[in-house]
Amino acid sequence: MPLQSRGRAPWGLLRLPLSFVGFQTFIFCFTFLSYSAYHAARKGFTNIKADLADQHVFGSSGNTTNFLSLMDFLFLLFYAIGLFASGRLADRYSLRFVITSSLAATSVFAAGFGGLGFLDYSSRPVFGILWAFNGLVQSAGWPANVAVMANWFGRGQRGAIFGLWAANASVGNIIGSNLIVLTRQITHDQPYSWKAGMVAVGAFVVLVAGLTFLLMPEHPRDVGYTSPTDEAISALQRSDSTGGFAARRNTSVNEAEAEAEAEGLLAAHGRVAPIDDCYEYSSPSKYMPAQALEPIPEESEIEWEYNHHRLTLSATTVPRANSSSGSTANATVQGKLQRAKSYSAHGGLAPISFRDAWRIPGVLSYSLAYAFLKTVNYAMFFWLPYYLSQGLDIPKTQADSISNYYDYGQIVGGFAAGLLCDRVNRHGKRPHVRATVCAAMALLGAACCFGFSRVQKHDNETVEVLMLVAGFLFGGPANLISAAIAADLGQHEQVLGSAEAEATVTGIIDGSGSVGAAFGQLVVGHIDSALGWEAVFVYLMASATCSAIALSRLVLRDVKDIVKSRQMRKLEHLRYAVLREA
Repeated sequence: MPLQSRGRAPWGLLRLPLSFVGFQTFIFCFTFLSYSAYHAARKGFTNIKADLADQHVFGSSGNTTNFLSLMDFLFLLFYAIGLFASGRLADRYSLRFVITSSLAATSVFAAGFGGLGFLDYSSRPVFGILWAFNGLVQSAGWPANVAVMANWFGRGQRGAIFGLWAANASVGNIIGSNLIVLTRQITHDQPYSWKAGMVAVGAFVVLVAGLTFLLMPEHPRDVGYTSPTDEAISALQRSDSTGGFAARRNTSVNEAEAEAEAEGLLAAHGRVAPIDDCYEYSSPSKYMPAQALEPIPEESEIEWEYNHHRLTLSATTVPRANSSSGSTANATVQGKLQRAKSYSAHGGLAPISFRDAWRIPGVLSYSLAYAFLKTVNYAMFFWLPYYLSQGLDIPKTQADSISNYYDYGQIVGGFAAGLLCDRVNRHGKRPHVRATVCAAMALLGAACCFGFSRVQKHDNETVEVLMLVAGFLFGGPANLISAAIAADLGQHEQVLGSAEAEATVTGIIDGSGSVGAAFGQLVVGHIDSALGWEAVFVYLMASATCSAIALSRLVLRDVKDIVKSRQMRKLEHLRYAVLREA
């Protein structure tokens, strides 16, 4: 990345002496910590539920269970409402200020929960309102952090990168759980231990908020670098003035970003082609000049050089732009140029409307699937310590530690699923493979829920194994949909790979998931009170299956991609066989 002029950094931001790659590493780690803090606050409340029930803070044990499920419902409902709005908010205001303000408010609500406990205040409406507003302010965290990541990282290997990065939720759960466990140990598990634990969680979150304000550059421009999106926009603006696409054999974008942002940075062998005379290629460059130095066969591989890195890219030719399909390609180019023209006027890409974001292909299917999947994921997240303590008679401190196994499985599952998708789709021939992976893991996770419904009391070893496996199977699709897939949809060609639209799309998908999860938690509490935990896991099994069904249309497309790819290979072999005989 070339350095820009060393202008003044945004107010309050301390500029660190790092290279671009160093900043990428720093941003990865820091946004990881930032979102971990949100989940630490959520997990803190999850781990004190057994204390609230045992001490009858909100009435009898049965009434407390129903009220705790209502609090989960209010948190997720307001979280979902906030996501639909906060995604738009993050598109329009400083991401650093949005994240800092959200973290600071989260710390106030978490510490306030413990503070009200020290005052022996137990009004249900007050605690319900407190936790509802906690969900509202936390909603800004996910879309804003994803948008920061999109500003710094291109689409190359996004599945693995975002799959690993999305483990921040699980790491935050472990941090929050360990803060509660540590507080219990320091206070010798006294009746006030849960109150001190929530105050400790609030202190951790406010510390992260302060560091975010001082150290996190939301965009490469803040520290004197250019981003992949800036490079793409510059190329499109140059192409509009020259009647074609500027030829670029070497670009300043590094290997991963070149693969991601090459769509729009159009060049071939040092030639410039007019817009009306182009071929379309699959990945990563959508449009190439019609007259290359030599013909390129279908399903061939081309080597491009980006900043001294060699990339092997798959390419498939289609009819020229003067044909019907070519006209569509040309219309796509013109649409991208129109968005490029609005770049300067808005100080970046113009944010897309809420309705247009819903119309991006795949957003509706993934939103529906995530609604069912997040129901299962958050039921495990919100209720596992309570289930272990109340349902299996495991001591609270031990239950808190055992519940972390679910998060360990999620960390591995998210990265493994992302890496698998990247490997399978490395040539860009199976763009819907992530839907297939998510659906398969969700179905296997449903079988794991059935195993939970059959577990016996005091069988801790079986519980730990089931939690690891369930975390792996549900963590993979959850992390893929909420991070990597949401990021890819936010950079769909309809929005010209706009990181400015990233938060809106991410907010829609995560918000849809939270709406489903909100009503799901309300159901979990009532099923437990009426029918017991065995029925709860049957309900979760059904939800996981519905998540897979919601992705069935995209899975069928992936199957068609496989069939088409095999047919193309057979035709290619047949063609070469004919040529050899001739």
